[in-house]
Amino acid sequence: MTSEVADWLLALMVAFAPPERAEKTDPFPGWEETTEERRERYADIGRDLYAFTYHPETKPLFGGKKGRARTAALLLAIAYHESGFAKDVDKGPCYRGKGGSSTRCDSGLSACLMQIHIGDGTTPEGWTQKDLFEDRKKCFGAGLRLIRKSFSACRSLPLKHRLNAYASGSCSKGHAGSERLMNLGEKFASRLPMPGPDDKHVTAKP
Repeated sequence: MTSEVADWLLALMVAFAPPERAEKTDPFPGWEETTEERRERYADIGRDLYAFTYHPETKPLFGGKKGRARTAALLLAIAYHESGFAKDVDKGPCYRGKGGSSTRCDSGLSACLMQIHIGDGTTPEGWTQKDLFEDRKKCFGAGLRLIRKSFSACRSLPLKHRLNAYASGSCSKGHAGSERLMNLGEKFASRLPMPGPDDKHVTAKP
């Protein structure tokens, strides 16, 4: 599947987390990848995020002719904040170090690019860590549910603070965390020309 939206998302990932830089700095044995391999994985992430956010059954966070694009940009920004698009966090299981001593991915309790904290349990949708690692669309779906829950709970607050509950668990806290995530989302949305309008790119494919 090729799409202007998927290409835009790929370009954003390359801009914010250059594949060649990751090849030189990724310290985790067993998760090495070349610049080209990382770029190809980025392309897969972009296609999956496009397929999820532009599916007719996915309700975007934002209104307007480019609401889905803005939603995709925010999801990608939060994924970057949570994971840096690292291979182990994307493909799973997260690197645990010798004897499982690493605190990466909340000591293994969180899964996938959106870092969904479920441990050995499941999401409300019934998805396990294995499910989230194997299907990025489920990962993005679980992340969007949490973001939407925070937006709803904190709907009386300014937009910049509607991720308070996502960041801290409470609408009365997490102001700095919410502002950081929302600002990052705006940087992703504005870094490159945004595709649109949405209805030109909506797909019926799951």
